[in-house]
Amino acid sequence: MHHKLTTLEPQIDSDKRPYKQQGVRKNGQVPVKWIGKTEKYHWIFEFRFLDEKGGNMEIEIDYNDEIIRIEKTDIYGNLYYSKKK
Repeated sequence: MHHKLTTLEPQIDSDKRPYKQQGVRKNGQVPVKWIGKTEKYHWIFEFRFLDEKGGNMEIEIDYNDEIIRIEKTDIYGNLYYSKKK
């Protein structure tokens, strides 16, 4: 299943749960890297689940636009899913 990280439209995850993007930020713990003549960063996309279970999801993208981390938390902030590259 292909997901769009830059859309504000609700989407469905692999567990059939609806979610929507809430924000995006630079990962300030990872230094900037020059690739060619462009500054590159690690970006963290933040999503909120829209169903009755609630919770959040973060997806981190590296310098090469590859997903390197996905984490899901419940409404209390408890981590219940984590996948790192």
